[in-house]
Amino acid sequence: MTHGGSSPPGPDRPLILALPPPLPSRVFLASPPTQTDDAAMAALFSSPHFLRHLPLLAETVSVEEMADRRQIEAGCKNVWAFRVHEAASGAFVGTAKLRRVPDFPGSCEVGIGIVHEMKGRGISEEVLFLLLDLAFKPFQDAGLECSRVSFTTSVHNSPMCAILERWIGATHEGTLREAWASVRDGSVSDVAIYAILRREWREGGCRDRLLNRVKNRLDE
Repeated sequence: MTHGGSSPPGPDRPLILALPPPLPSRVFLASPPTQTDDAAMAALFSSPHFLRHLPLLAETVSVEEMADRRQIEAGCKNVWAFRVHEAASGAFVGTAKLRRVPDFPGSCEVGIGIVHEMKGRGISEEVLFLLLDLAFKPFQDAGLECSRVSFTTSVHNSPMCAILERWIGATHEGTLREAWASVRDGSVSDVAIYAILRREWREGGCRDRLLNRVKNRLDE
């Protein structure tokens, strides 16, 4: 990824994110998304495993609907959307996103989704490291120069909460009670809010902690 100057890379600028050499990346993140992955995205967003902790999403989505979403997202200047691909094969393995938070300059939200078959291999940690490094790097290093990155997840999403708390060191800032109402069955669920600050990432040891976790998973 190359970019210089005093402004962040735009969402429409081609970006490829991978682990810093000499680490062997298992995945790479490519932006902006293309129609090549629309069918795989539709399959991911229709997977019961993916939808388990995402009650705000419909039960199925068509390839055409996913293409429409991608095109709408492409017009959003505050969203950096990526598709996650396996480094060895180039196969689609997930999606990732950074979004500027309106009315909070310097703040971004992170979202990721990994195909079920790749879960438990450390892919989520690797993707989160790449997103956070991009978010917190200064403009002159091709980053977004965020001061804060937040995460929103279901309180029942134990694997993600564990990554955020144990391996990233994010702070659990609170719980929004019954904040998500399912569009599928009308049930409500609590939502956990986490966040990490730039000083915690860069000087507080959070970056090194997550990178060491990624390195250890590479050796498994």
